[in-house]
Amino acid sequence: MRNLWIIVFTLLFTAGCAGGIKKNFTIVADPPDSRITVVSGNDLKKQTYRSRDRITANLPEEGRLQAKAYVEVSRNKYAPKKIPLRSIQDGTVLNVKLEKWFPYRLKLRLLSPVKSDTLVYSDKEVSFSLAVGVDSFRMKLENRTPNTLKIIWNSAEFTDFRNRRRRLMHDGVKYQDRNNPIPVQKIPPYGSIEQTLLPVDTVKYNRIKKRYETLPIFRLDSETVLALKGQVFYLFIPVEIDRQIMPYNFKVLISDVVKNKQ
Repeated sequence: MRNLWIIVFTLLFTAGCAGGIKKNFTIVADPPDSRITVVSGNDLKKQTYRSRDRITANLPEEGRLQAKAYVEVSRNKYAPKKIPLRSIQDGTVLNVKLEKWFPYRLKLRLLSPVKSDTLVYSDKEVSFSLAVGVDSFRMKLENRTPNTLKIIWNSAEFTDFRNRRRRLMHDGVKYQDRNNPIPVQKIPPYGSIEQTLLPVDTVKYNRIKKRYETLPIFRLDSETVLALKGQVFYLFIPVEIDRQIMPYNFKVLISDVVKNKQ
């Protein structure tokens, strides 16, 4: 009987050390060969997993320890992403996409239609939010009117820092159709869309790999990018509002090129 109590006590003690609120979840990582590290339990034990593994983790009971429990997705040459364990719901499947790590990053400033330290613009008809990546742009456009808006994609352009006007496409267009006319895109009253934009001429077909690839707009992997400080580029997005074309032309300044820490 005494031995039985010892076994029970040992099991309870072990459960207490690693215990907490149990959570089961799955991480679907991109790239799929990313490393998934989970720090959990009252002992903050570290365990590693692969993409799509079923993960069981225990959120510590104590608030101080909860702040130290996390899930991190990492891979060489990519910026890691850390997720607090307490923010992950039991039974969920999380899609985590890592962004490539580059030694340099751009600091940008909007010069027109308004001056701003953020790439955001609003008027009574629309609201634009822009983000700049290595090989693409991200745009969120909100319709603030009771009318349907139309984006005139055939006239959308990116004018680069060498003053070259380059036709834009969005991620709803198949790469093989990039040189064809792009239909207008409608935004319903008070609706919004989010699109990834890229210059048509950056899409190339790799005959060896037998797939399409995109070339970088900004070479953030080379110190040659330092020469872009002080340069400007433009994103031209024409929008039809109540049968009138509004030529939204965003002038963006590369105010600085910053070296990232390792």
